[in-house]
Amino acid sequence: MSDATPAYGLWSLVIINSLVFIIFLPRWDGDVRTSRRLIWLKRASKQISRMQEVDPRCTGVSGVMQGPTMKRRQLLAWLVAAPVGVSLGLPLAAASPPVEVWKDPTCGCCKEWIAYLRNAGFTVTSHDSGNVAARAKAGIAAQYGSCHTALIDGYAIEGHVPVREIQRLLKERPAAIGLAVPGMVVGSPGMEQGSRVDPYTVLLLQRDGGSSSYAKYRG
Repeated sequence: MSDATPAYGLWSLVIINSLVFIIFLPRWDGDVRTSRRLIWLKRASKQISRMQEVDPRCTGVSGVMQGPTMKRRQLLAWLVAAPVGVSLGLPLAAASPPVEVWKDPTCGCCKEWIAYLRNAGFTVTSHDSGNVAARAKAGIAAQYGSCHTALIDGYAIEGHVPVREIQRLLKERPAAIGLAVPGMVVGSPGMEQGSRVDPYTVLLLQRDGGSSSYAKYRG
């Protein structure tokens, strides 16, 4: 939670957590109650971290709320851990930055890739034209081109790039244009065709026009 978060937002979380403690948690006496609550809070924070490692769709609030395996205990864990993380400096997942995509209006695999991003917790705005212009504006050479171009948090994403590599890019923040999966590789996200999965390489696009291997998928 940033310093720009309104004060009433923080207080609302504190109030919610107070209600959670009163309604949902067992009541203990004295120091036993306090120590057990602290242990429970630490476990809640660890649970959120494990959720992110196992399922990339669990990204902060949106991942917990939108993931298909969302349970009441997971939601309560986040509600309790959020203000505690603010006060104690624990690392909490931030909301994913918005994504803007340019594609052809009839491209079905582009729509599948956008749905894939949304299922992973991203907010996506799509345009049914301008793919070539967006690619050129981002500085991506035609040889790396695919059926859609996206922009996210200062980086360009060309083609059917997996969410895992996008999240890694945003975490590592290399000095680069972005990532690309040239062409339309069968088995890449949004290009699923039964059990067929072709090998492909996710490229890190350099600002000088070159590229390097960022991740390999064997198929």
